Amino acid sequence: MNVTLRTEEEKDFRIVESITREAFWNVYRPGCCEHFILHQLRSFPEFIKELDFVAELDGEVAGNIVYSKAVVVDDAGTRHEVIGAVLKPSPG
Repeated sequence: MNVTLRTEEEKDFRIVESITREAFWNVYRPGCCEHFILHQLRSFPEFIKELDFVAELDGEVAGNIVYSKAVVVDDAGTRHEVIGAVLKPSPG
């Protein structure tokens, strides 16, 4: 077994979205929309392209992790900049 981590490339988008759809299908509700959220997220300024990685298992994309900037507002109204991650392992 050979595992490689690398940054996601445009050629990976379709397979990564497919992996995402399969990983989240029927988990929180019938069907899912996480793959579409990922598709849209790539075009947002909050998306951190340098922290968008795929994991390859024996040369095939098997998982993905992405990060984006966000803001959390506490009870006092103070804004805290954070980075959020979404890990999508292969459903198999």
